[in-house]
Amino acid sequence: MDLNWKLIERLFKQYLVYNPGRIGGGLYYGSIPKWMADRKQAYSRFSPPFNQDNLKIMKNVCHAYGLWLSASNNKSWTNLPRRGRMALDQPEKLCKLFSFIQQETVPIEERIQKGLAGEYKVDGIGKGILSGLLHTMYPEKYGVWNGSTVKAFKKLDIIIPLMYSTNQGRTYARINAVLNNMALHLDTNLTFVDGFMWYVATRLPETIR
Repeated sequence: MDLNWKLIERLFKQYLVYNPGRIGGGLYYGSIPKWMADRKQAYSRFSPPFNQDNLKIMKNVCHAYGLWLSASNNKSWTNLPRRGRMALDQPEKLCKLFSFIQQETVPIEERIQKGLAGEYKVDGIGKGILSGLLHTMYPEKYGVWNGSTVKAFKKLDIIIPLMYSTNQGRTYARINAVLNNMALHLDTNLTFVDGFMWYVATRLPETIR
């Protein structure tokens, strides 16, 4: 896929020196690097309780997941609790989903599809939360697919085949490939790229020149 790298590079430089200010969910940051550093610390905090070895104690997993949903804890996303807390009513299914999405021998397309629309689906967990969990667990491998990603792609004229297909697993795999390509090309990581998607989606005009 051909991307407009001149535009993306220019906007990314602007993003790196941008003052985010009030982000939402009680989060306020004066610089992008500080925000991204806090996000990475949050991943380090929540990765252990979500690890395969700790999924047998459901109450601990649910407690950690409930904390992770809050922007004050995940330092990343501000609109997760409203629907995300529904999953806490199904603790056994939640733990099975956590276990399944970490099975790296299973193709990511299959994990996402079964997690969103198959046997591992849990009420309240959509593509934003599921990809956010994957990013928290594997921040160097999996990017985030949420409303900001979709809006940013539209503004950047990035066309993803199957964006609105029922096969959400294949759609995520293609989106994740683009996000990883951005991280590689811009010499950065997927956390900064996710922040960049937020910047393009929420801080730039609909038509970018």
